[in-house]
Amino acid sequence: MEAFFFAGCQLLAQAGKLFVQRSKPMPCNFFLSIVGKPASGKSRVIDCLRDVIDQTWIYELPTGSVESIEENLDIWRFSYLIWDEMGELGEKSQSYLDRVKYLLNKAYYLDRITRGRTTKKTVAISRKSYYLSVILAGLPEDWKKIEAKFLGGFERRFLPITIHRARLPFEPDEPQSEEALGHQAKLVQLINWMEDKAFLVNADNLSHFQKSTLKVNERYWSLIEEYAYKLNAVLKLNYITAIVEQMGDLDVSTYQKFLEPLPDSTLIHSDTIDTFKIQFDTLIQNKNSPSSFWINVPNVSMLDDTLHFVVRSLQGIIDIADEVLNRCIQRINDFVSEKGRIVVRKREFVHEILKISNADYYKKVVTALEDMERVRTVILSNKKHYVVLDPKARICFNCSEFWNCYKANKHEFSDLDPEEEMDCYVCES
Repeated sequence: MEAFFFAGCQLLAQAGKLFVQRSKPMPCNFFLSIVGKPASGKSRVIDCLRDVIDQTWIYELPTGSVESIEENLDIWRFSYLIWDEMGELGEKSQSYLDRVKYLLNKAYYLDRITRGRTTKKTVAISRKSYYLSVILAGLPEDWKKIEAKFLGGFERRFLPITIHRARLPFEPDEPQSEEALGHQAKLVQLINWMEDKAFLVNADNLSHFQKSTLKVNERYWSLIEEYAYKLNAVLKLNYITAIVEQMGDLDVSTYQKFLEPLPDSTLIHSDTIDTFKIQFDTLIQNKNSPSSFWINVPNVSMLDDTLHFVVRSLQGIIDIADEVLNRCIQRINDFVSEKGRIVVRKREFVHEILKISNADYYKKVVTALEDMERVRTVILSNKKHYVVLDPKARICFNCSEFWNCYKANKHEFSDLDPEEEMDCYVCES
C-alpha cells in the first residue's frame, strides 16, 4: 500500500509542479527508491504509473546516456526518469555514475544543469525551468550497491520504500475493476487540467515530528524534514483537487475561489504556466448545498501516519554495502582459520577482526552480520561481552537453553571459558 501511496503523491506533485513556501520556494518533486524481492510487485506500481502518464503531457525520459537524458530534458521540461531495473544502474562504470550523480543532485532542487561539449550539443537548462521526478526500483542488494557507489548525499535524496509480495502463487487474478478504470480516467483528466498551472503551498509548523526524527541517524534528518513538507503540500493539493471534482467542471470559475493567482511568480520559468497559491482560509460556497463551509487543513492524521512510516523505514536501514559485509566475513573466516577460536571478547572482535574504530558503525555492521546469522553476541554482564564467530558450533552460547541454564547454575559459570568443553547441565547429547 505504501508504495502505491508514495507513487501517487509523486505523480500529483509532478502534475501540479508543486512547491512549498519555506525560506524560499522548495520543489516538491519526489525521488523514490522502491525496493523488494523478485515478484514483490515493483513493476506493477510502475506499470500503473505509466498507464496514467502515457495519456498526459508528462514525458518519460529514456534512460540511456547521461548526455541523452540531459538533451531530452532540455526538450521535455516536465518529465519522469524511471529506472525499473536499478541493478543495471549499479553495474555502470564509475564515470557514468558520477555524471548521473551530478545530474540528479542538480535536478532534486531544480537547479541549473549545464554541460559544454566540443563535438555534441551544449546543454544549458536554467533553474526552475523544468520539473523532474525520479523512480528507482530493484532488489535490496541493488540499492546497497548504489548507496555504496553514490556516497556524498545523492542516496539521501531518495525516499526508500520497501515493498512486500501481496499475491501468492497461483492466486486467481481479480477481474478488471470498473471503479479503478473510472478513477484512472479522472486522474488523466485532472493531470491534463494542470498542464498550464503550477502550485505553491505555505509550509505548516511540523515541529511535532522533531522528537521521532531525532531517533534516526543524523544523516537522514534533512531527508525526513524535506519529505515531511513535501507530503504536507501534496495532501493539501490532493484535497483541493477533490473539492474541484465535487464542485463540477474543471474551469476557471471553480478553482479561482480557493486559488490565489500569483502573476509575478517565478516558480517555473515559462510564459505558458500560471502559478497559484493554495488558500485554506477562503470561504467556499458549495453549489450542492445552501450552506457555506470553511476549508480546513486536511488529512492531519494521514500526514502523521505517513511521516511515522518514513521514520520507521529509515530506522530500519542498515547502511552497510555488500562489499563491506563481505570483507568483514572474510576477516572472520581468516581469524577462525588462523587462531582456531570461535568466541572472542567484543573489544578484540572490533579492533582486531573488524578493525572498526567508529562505535555507531560497529553496531550497524554487527546488526547486519547477525541478520545474516554469521555471528552471535552474548552479554553476560557489563564487563563480559562476547561475540560468537560460529553460531552453529556445539557450545553453550549457541544452545537454545543457555539462558535458563545460566540462571539456574550461575555460580558454575562464574569462571566460564566460552570455548571450554563442559558437562552439559541440560542435555546428555
